[in-house]
Amino acid sequence: MPEAKIEDVWKNNKVTRKVPEKDEYYTWYEDNKAELAKNGELISIDNPGGFPVEPILELGDFTLYRCKETGFMYCNPRLKETAAKRFFAHGFLEEYYEEVEASFEKRKELGYKDVTEKIAGFLNKGDSVLEIGCGTGPKLRILRDDYGFDVDGLEISPIAAKYHEKHDLNVHIESIESFDAQGKQYDCVFMWSVADHFADPMAAFQKCADILKPGGTFLMASINTDGFDHAITGLDNVAYRPPNRVNFYNIRALKFQLESAGLTITESYTPGKLDVAMVKDYWNNGGQNGRNHFLENLVIDGDKEVAENFQNFLSGNALSGFQVIVAKK
Repeated sequence: MPEAKIEDVWKNNKVTRKVPEKDEYYTWYEDNKAELAKNGELISIDNPGGFPVEPILELGDFTLYRCKETGFMYCNPRLKETAAKRFFAHGFLEEYYEEVEASFEKRKELGYKDVTEKIAGFLNKGDSVLEIGCGTGPKLRILRDDYGFDVDGLEISPIAAKYHEKHDLNVHIESIESFDAQGKQYDCVFMWSVADHFADPMAAFQKCADILKPGGTFLMASINTDGFDHAITGLDNVAYRPPNRVNFYNIRALKFQLESAGLTITESYTPGKLDVAMVKDYWNNGGQNGRNHFLENLVIDGDKEVAENFQNFLSGNALSGFQVIVAKK
């Protein structure tokens, strides 16, 4: 499948955006800013590969940069791991975790099936699996109970620990960057919509490679900033909400970082299903980026079949806003 390239979407587009009112993530940062500074817990990273960058967005105290070579986008400053643990211990996660737990059966069929079946296709019963950023552990439960894998998890939020105990899951309340596997290596390491939170993404990917068995499988998913919905919404996209999310990838950037960590890419694709719906909602709610008569005919005014065909075109050409990468050690 050809790799999608959208070279000019972000050029000459630096903006300053006001922090949304009552943004719980930024409010937490403001409330704790003095302590974070005093403890040296606001850090910055360099662009992986040392390529030149350009600033494209200022959001309060945070600046979003874009790599001119790979398209990787990242925010500085960011929370050190010790601060990230406190951030993800904040009460705003409790309601979310309760909802995930209550809707397990529905999510199992509609939200988790694709990833758990994908992993099962690589492995044999009894193989070892580590999920990074496992939340309350629903995917681990499926992989253990339905497929018979030996599962471990990593989750930085201590709020989730009670759910791990409830379901007898072995989950470390730790970041991947600091995780000590004590010599254990895994047949599969995976993460789903987690890499945007890493304090040090290259250190995280290197650790993933280190704890994989030779021939082991690495699987991850993240938003694709070259995808249609992200290209249209641009810097209006709600994904850009530091200090919660600080790393943003297109396919090219993710391949570069994983290969730099010693992994070999075997598959990459964008299985997106909601790009057209998200752009339609964005325009219907007043967004102006990317509007033109032709696209409006496809997204807003066209019949259902036309919209579905356009969505299939995006997915088939790696132009959807969500990407999956499979790699081997």
